[in-house]
Amino acid sequence: MRRRIERWERWEAKELLEEGNGKEMLDFRRPIPCGEPIKAFLLDDGKVIQIGKSGAVFADKQHYFSYLLEGGAFQIVKHVSHTLPRKGIEYLPGGDKVYYFEIPELEGRCMRSVYEQLNKADFATDADEVYIGPDGDVIEYKEQWSYPYRLFQSMSDYQKLDERRRIPLQLKGIPESIGKYHDPNFAMSMCGRNPYGKEFPNMAKELAERLPTLINAPEGLLTFTDASFPKLEKHFYRQIITADFADNTFLPLLAYMGLTLINEKGGEWEMLYRSSYDSWSPYVVTKNGQRIQLLKGLIDLFDWQGGNWSPFKSLYSKLPPA
Repeated sequence: MRRRIERWERWEAKELLEEGNGKEMLDFRRPIPCGEPIKAFLLDDGKVIQIGKSGAVFADKQHYFSYLLEGGAFQIVKHVSHTLPRKGIEYLPGGDKVYYFEIPELEGRCMRSVYEQLNKADFATDADEVYIGPDGDVIEYKEQWSYPYRLFQSMSDYQKLDERRRIPLQLKGIPESIGKYHDPNFAMSMCGRNPYGKEFPNMAKELAERLPTLINAPEGLLTFTDASFPKLEKHFYRQIITADFADNTFLPLLAYMGLTLINEKGGEWEMLYRSSYDSWSPYVVTKNGQRIQLLKGLIDLFDWQGGNWSPFKSLYSKLPPA
């Protein structure tokens, strides 16, 4: 179907909206990563006006619905699970991981009433309270968390996480040996996420080729060009962003974006080591010597607790220099 659509400035669309006695189609209000939601209005003459950063006028509802379907309006929305218990992953230096669960509040309150309370000052946590159970499991409680109770399987796991949490405190005021390219937040975010270490560039193509299977997309979509991003993201955003999905898919998507950058602009991989986190971080160095950081945006994208999301092409076009 050939869509009948006219582009208008936002203020012009609002004027037309008032003249046509527009009524909002509330079921079609769509959130966007930053800013006000996109809204649609039905006019008395049957036309539909969409108002976001700009305005668009459609001949009728059928043309508007066709536009939404073809443009991927329903796919490019991030979905996270709110079903408890909800699994979480904390990454540790050297590629180790600690698993925990956000648990229902009623269960947490019962545990909190019978478990032994520990001295919070003994741990590097921002939780309000810490408890240990008779079987050695540990719960953290913080009233301001969306789900206030987090259950760790053992004190051993909790102590490993505590050691990781203390690293930023130990690094305060210590100059970094790798100079201006050091980003402490980047180093901490990559901690434990790259089990291949320095060999990541040799694994990048294999990792990228896993992406279609992980997001249930056809293999033919991997063209290593930015033109592939809109089609890939339609499949990506149909997935529920869980901790396990993020764990499996983060590196393949990072590898694909890096290889796409190298394919389109030239350059090569460079790996930087952070001894504090025992972590190798991948960058792309372009032909003109610019070092590009691939992580920014992907961490939010894979935040299984919520966070922002962006179209792949937008993330790719805004990859920042390190």
